[in-house]
Amino acid sequence: MIDSVVNQKGCCMANTALLTDVSAIWKNPRLIVLTAVSSALYAAAYIVLAPFSIHLIPGVLGIALRGVMPLAMGLLFGPAGALGVGIGNTIGDVIGGSLGPGSPFAFLSNFLLAYLPYRYWRRKAFGIGGPGYRLLLPEDRHRGRSVVAFGVAAVLIGAAGAIPLAWGLNLLGFVPFRVSVISLFVNFALGNLASGLLYTLIAPRVARINMTWDAIVAGPLPDRTTAVRSTGRVLGVALTAGGGVSGCLLGLTVGSSAATPLVAVPLLAVLIGAALI
Repeated sequence: MIDSVVNQKGCCMANTALLTDVSAIWKNPRLIVLTAVSSALYAAAYIVLAPFSIHLIPGVLGIALRGVMPLAMGLLFGPAGALGVGIGNTIGDVIGGSLGPGSPFAFLSNFLLAYLPYRYWRRKAFGIGGPGYRLLLPEDRHRGRSVVAFGVAAVLIGAAGAIPLAWGLNLLGFVPFRVSVISLFVNFALGNLASGLLYTLIAPRVARINMTWDAIVAGPLPDRTTAVRSTGRVLGVALTAGGGVSGCLLGLTVGSSAATPLVAVPLLAVLIGAALI
């Protein structure tokens, strides 16, 4: 468990949920192992599934089959799974020979694809939440509403996850933003939706061996005051969802040179929202 950070005068210092989550990993050996296992699983999926990717428009638009993993890993393994997905993607870049200037942006996008689902449901975004591994399963008392909310959240998270990598590739001059953002959004949104099915298949089994984030940390990490928690929840969801959608739409209407400065604002919104949610 992670206690509030207190300064020498005894006053609580503000900590974002993201910092609290990440610091929890390094203070718990089981979470470090879970992060390593998550990294290995995602890196293996990156390499093994690469030949089976679906190329809708060769070199421009395709569907990477490993995209079914991040959301499920985030819901089950929490921040450890999210960090593992980011690291695993980087390992896959190294092994696959594609490590380059775009890899840090890919790390960030993949991290968000796993971290945002965890935080959305932790904060009961869209009116659903509760114990992570019960979501969408038969014992979920609000399963019908959860399925609808899941679909909405999956698409919004796909948009938010697409922004960092598409912006980075445009900044580096590799791929125009309007081209990459379409490809990435389709990849991430479809992958997130399919990940819901994967999650329902493996969640009960993972829960039985007490390998979920909540099982390891013995319940949710303590949050800040109720007022700050409520404000952070609403603002975080609004910034990540709004930043993702507005960034995608804005990038489709401007040229590559204008996309870098203009989409930087939605990108910043997504990053700030992820830290607050």
